[in-house]
Amino acid sequence: MAGGKADKESVEARRQRREREAVLETRGAALRAGAVWAPLGPVLCIATLWLLKESLISANEMVRDKSEYVTEPFMPVVLLAGVGTCYAAFATWRITQSSGAVGGPAILAGIACVLVTLIVCSIAAFVIFSEGVPGLAWIALLVMSALGVGAVCVMSHISG
Repeated sequence: MAGGKADKESVEARRQRREREAVLETRGAALRAGAVWAPLGPVLCIATLWLLKESLISANEMVRDKSEYVTEPFMPVVLLAGVGTCYAAFATWRITQSSGAVGGPAILAGIACVLVTLIVCSIAAFVIFSEGVPGLAWIALLVMSALGVGAVCVMSHISG
């Protein structure tokens, strides 16, 4: 009797160990796939910031001067947020398709891509805007990151 119970526990322990190893392997594959696509986000974001430099500066002035045009100053924010959201969705789709990871590992890798994009673009904003980064540029980067995290969560479940 005791030998049969010990064998069941041993089988259960081996199964749990294999499951843990599989989770770690899947997470590693997702992070490796994310590392391939992580440089694309900052490149897109920096290019968009550079192209929208004058728009963000004038939009910031419109907000500061309380212009009669209420929605126009936020259009550069919407454009940058759209670029970031599309990048996050694309990167997560590629992560799930190339690594086979879904759920948590894919979300972790996708959010890491979004975080790298936010950090690199925040540093680049100081270079692009030499006279000081406009408040709307910071808002755009934060909205881009928040929508990017949402896109990561949605795409990790859709494409899995």
